[in-house]
Amino acid sequence: MSAPAESRALLGARVRRSHGTAGRDEGERYVGSALPRDFTAFLDAYGNGVVCGELVVWHPEGSSPLLPRMEATHRMFAARPRQRGTPF
Repeated sequence: MSAPAESRALLGARVRRSHGTAGRDEGERYVGSALPRDFTAFLDAYGNGVVCGELVVWHPEGSSPLLPRMEATHRMFAARPRQRGTPF
């Protein structure tokens, strides 16, 4: 089964969203790389949300834009004292 088919089986039919690309472009500039195509296709199909009560997904132009969340997460991890031998 393909990834899109698995997504439909788990989450139901796609919901067409009409978001622009400005937020996505900002996020890509921030990370210095294009966001993965399967990730952006998922965002465009389903938008913001929580999957199975565990995975939170933020659309770049959703009700809580992705870039400010990325910046806040980066600040939080950068401020944490590093423990020897851990990558984060």
